[in-house]
Amino acid sequence: MNRTTYCRARGIRAFTDKEHGWTLVTRAGEFVCLRNAASLTLWEALAEPADEDALVEGLQSGFPAVPAERLRRDVRRFLEELQDLGLVTAQPPGQRCGTAVAGAD
Repeated sequence: MNRTTYCRARGIRAFTDKEHGWTLVTRAGEFVCLRNAASLTLWEALAEPADEDALVEGLQSGFPAVPAERLRRDVRRFLEELQDLGLVTAQPPGQRCGTAVAGAD
């Protein structure tokens, strides 16, 4: 089945920090800190291109008590927010996206 694929945007900086999270730097120089377990799980999953279903499935394994629809809403909100900041890109079905991020572990 063809689905939109999401991936980390090229040309951004991302690094793990002493607070045990990720700090992302947008092309505009804004800092975005990811600290909660769900956002960390999603960002790490995006080291490889993934569709929404795969991201939701990954969260379900870490948060089995949370209803699937709530996880799906949370994934959509995460993707929308990071797309708005230029940190994640969405590729239409059939197109590939790169995963290169400067400083990624």
